[in-house]
Amino acid sequence: MASRSNYIQSIESLKQKGKAYHDRQYYQVAKVTYEQALQELKDMTITPDLKVHQFDLHHDLADVYMLLQQYSKASPHADKATNIANEINDQVRYAEGMEKKAEINHRSNGDHEKAVFEFTKSLEIKLQVPGCGPLKVAKSYDLIGLALSKGGQYTKALSMFQRGMNIRTAGIGHDHPDVGNSYLYVADICNTIGRYLYCDSMYRLAIGIYVTSLTGSHEKIIAAYDGIVKARIKMKKFDDAIEMKEIADKLRQLAEKKMHCETPPDLSSLAASDDTGIHVREVLDSNQSGLSAIFDTTYFNSYWSYLPEGHCGIDAMRLMMLGSQNTGKTFIMNLLCREDIMKDILSAPSGNSRDMSDVSGYFIYNDLVKAPFRENWEKKCTKGLGLISQNNDMNGRHLERVNRAKMLNPNLRDEEIPAWNPDDIEHYNEREQDVKNHLIIQKDVDKSFRRYVNVWRFGWRAHHYFAHAPFLPMNSMYVLIFNLGQDLDEEIQTGDGYPTITTHRSILREWVISLVDSYRFRNRVKVKINLNHRELTLPIILLVASHGDCIDNKDLRNHRFKQFKSDLLSLLPSSYHKHIYSTGIVFNCNPDDNSHPAFQDRQQSCRELHQLVATMFNSLHFVTNPVPIRWYIAAMLLNIAQRSGQPPPESAPQVNQDGTTKVKKVLTVKEARAITDEYQLFSRLDDVVSMLAYMNDIGILLYCTHDDDEGGMVITVIDWFLGILEAFIKLDPQKALDQATRRSFYTARQTGILEQNCIDSVMNRYNATPNEREFVLKYMELNDIICKINNPTDDKDCQTRYFAPYILDVQAHDFNLIPYRVSEALYIGYDQRDIGYLVDGIFNFFLTVVVKKWNHNIHVELRDHCAKFYLLDDQYFILMKKEDCHIGIRYFYDNCKNDAAAQALSDKIKGVIASKRPHDFLNNELSCIAKQKLAKFSQYQSAFYVKCNFCHKLIHLSSGNDDTQQQTFKSIKCNHCRMLFNCQSLEDWNMRHKSSSEADSK
Repeated sequence: MASRSNYIQSIESLKQKGKAYHDRQYYQVAKVTYEQALQELKDMTITPDLKVHQFDLHHDLADVYMLLQQYSKASPHADKATNIANEINDQVRYAEGMEKKAEINHRSNGDHEKAVFEFTKSLEIKLQVPGCGPLKVAKSYDLIGLALSKGGQYTKALSMFQRGMNIRTAGIGHDHPDVGNSYLYVADICNTIGRYLYCDSMYRLAIGIYVTSLTGSHEKIIAAYDGIVKARIKMKKFDDAIEMKEIADKLRQLAEKKMHCETPPDLSSLAASDDTGIHVREVLDSNQSGLSAIFDTTYFNSYWSYLPEGHCGIDAMRLMMLGSQNTGKTFIMNLLCREDIMKDILSAPSGNSRDMSDVSGYFIYNDLVKAPFRENWEKKCTKGLGLISQNNDMNGRHLERVNRAKMLNPNLRDEEIPAWNPDDIEHYNEREQDVKNHLIIQKDVDKSFRRYVNVWRFGWRAHHYFAHAPFLPMNSMYVLIFNLGQDLDEEIQTGDGYPTITTHRSILREWVISLVDSYRFRNRVKVKINLNHRELTLPIILLVASHGDCIDNKDLRNHRFKQFKSDLLSLLPSSYHKHIYSTGIVFNCNPDDNSHPAFQDRQQSCRELHQLVATMFNSLHFVTNPVPIRWYIAAMLLNIAQRSGQPPPESAPQVNQDGTTKVKKVLTVKEARAITDEYQLFSRLDDVVSMLAYMNDIGILLYCTHDDDEGGMVITVIDWFLGILEAFIKLDPQKALDQATRRSFYTARQTGILEQNCIDSVMNRYNATPNEREFVLKYMELNDIICKINNPTDDKDCQTRYFAPYILDVQAHDFNLIPYRVSEALYIGYDQRDIGYLVDGIFNFFLTVVVKKWNHNIHVELRDHCAKFYLLDDQYFILMKKEDCHIGIRYFYDNCKNDAAAQALSDKIKGVIASKRPHDFLNNELSCIAKQKLAKFSQYQSAFYVKCNFCHKLIHLSSGNDDTQQQTFKSIKCNHCRMLFNCQSLEDWNMRHKSSSEADSK
């Protein structure tokens, strides 16, 4: 009983710690603490009182995951909490579980009406339970109010918030912080609907409560002052607004200083460190600011369980060369890997020994270093096997001691038995020697560590980034190259010399936004460059200039570099600036200039870039995090070291009993496990999957999860797979083997439709086996890069065709709509204040998904940033065209000469639009695909917009399809120019919209 009591106290302690971290917004740490408490619960007999603990932990975990915007992980915990509450017949907790599920769904899908319904059901349950606390009831009213306000029903929302406020003041008085929250909710709504005097007083009441119960610079106090500023601006009390803004800004500065001074939580208490001599605690202390990347992953527990037995560093990193057309990316990449340049840099004396030491352990990955790389890999694996063997011996001896102790006392738990008994001198000395041996082997592993860089070059089309995104690990760095001799507003030409409407400026903007918006972790990195400390945010993009030989004057070159940086930053919101570092490096890219001054100039540019990249990489937390040695060895066995067709290491498994090769370019997870099982590296499939997920994140292999019996696929030779993907995207006619295939390549680039002979040509070039071909196509389909077309546009042959917008050549001409009757445009997209630009890659994914969903009854044609769909069943076209952060959609159909026939056809098409509502489908699909591909979009929902007839700016429709609104308003007031106009789009698309006054207030 005492033991059980101790466990309950431990669980209570972990819950309290987790709650403290939760309240301080250390969500990652709170999550791990809650999970530890749940793990302890699993080892106990669950009684009704422990089920209450289970409910609280699952409920709090659901809340933490929700706040981290990981909704797919939050939902299962909310479901478990609700089920537990139902089992113990606790109606209040059951209602809270339902509330949490509804809140998660509301945040993830933005369905306001459903959220109101679910929150109301939860409220009704609470009201039926006698003695239900006022705070719990008031919270339900607040959640209903929030859902109503987000759905634009402000009057109803205000009523809900006021009910919650009244319940709180009656139950807990007027000076509780929760009452301050109610005042803040009411004030925000009143500010929105124009009741400025009332909201001003409510903000002041909230501040009066907060200053006595919270710290003076708390974010809620700042939010209240910001609300007062907005209200007084709208009342045109500008002097008062300035005064309040100064107070808010001072509080914000104090909060920022406090954040920098505050001591972060002690993460070392969350990792299991033992006495094996591997200092996990030291590893944590040196990498705390970068651990969020690991805490956020499914392999966290497996990572820490294997790390103590031995670790090593990450060998290879990737340097991505990006840029517009004709910027010298290939020339600079080849220059960085040239033997004479490399040898000179690594051997030449330098005035700064620190810079030389940084460079001396840093190599560009090319043919010169492939042999040392492979030799280093095998040496480290051999030492690592020694670490594992020695660790297994230690564990075996410890297991013997555990078994002996249990024979004396069967009630002992494993955790209660010490690793050694201080009174047992023989075992103590044995343990001490084990630790020393372990440290000696670990030092040998550390000595063999060298870091290599693999340079990759991407084409100028930035939207191809999304097709390559799975190949880009978290430890990548990007070099954005621009041509000093180019005008940023110069239009780009296709490879065949056709004009486009795309400029170098737009390409560079596309690259930066695509990279930054897709990055999962926005960790800050402190870098020391030339004795100056800089703080950058991941992903880091280095600006480098090319074709410096076009400008003789050095001062003019520097001026052009600074001007380019200024132009680039002006295209981007200020939040993107912290990702960009201007190197000031300018390369001479004239291939005909082989003079000694040109050689020295290139040599100096290479040296500067090498040293800068080395410094940057050594500052990345994910790079400096160690890799469990067992995972590293498993990667070697899966033939990750295979390059350029070289044979696998001698220690790797070679053939099966039937003579087939075990190590292949493409493996199933089952096959990967079979290889690791041969060396008894893992006891569970989950550990194999954790290893694969981590190696995928750091770029050692490519792991793709599939919903099939094989458990997913593993690509062991990434360069081979990337080569195939790039060959599909480029479809270079010069590499076609015959005239028919060359014509098919050309047609595919003009139409975006990929035929079977194009696929066969690329696969044959890379010697892909039938299984490898099947996987490549499956991978591209699952990742929405291509989509199989079920109804080919040409019925003369039976070739398999794929819709592939990525291969389309950029073309300047558009569709001819003159012969048709065309609707007014309706727009789907995002508020420009939230999403300033919708990248082309998302538009391509969106089109592929639409083809996949509509595949059985459409024909599709592509143009640059534009697609035309013909819906066969309904006999009309839909046109989609991307513009900045929106996609304009129109429908059109044949223009009959007979007026009666024309009217009948018009009525029929409008009836189809009203009943099937294709625009709702398109809007939902855009929102889903954007959230799936870009991390930034997870907090935003796509919406409908129309264009003002006067100022031509887009107006947000406040309630796209509200079934409670019976009337369709054609008149709308622009909230930009304040003009009232008849909006034909509302009628053409059967859009139900709030009255002009309500739209204006929004």
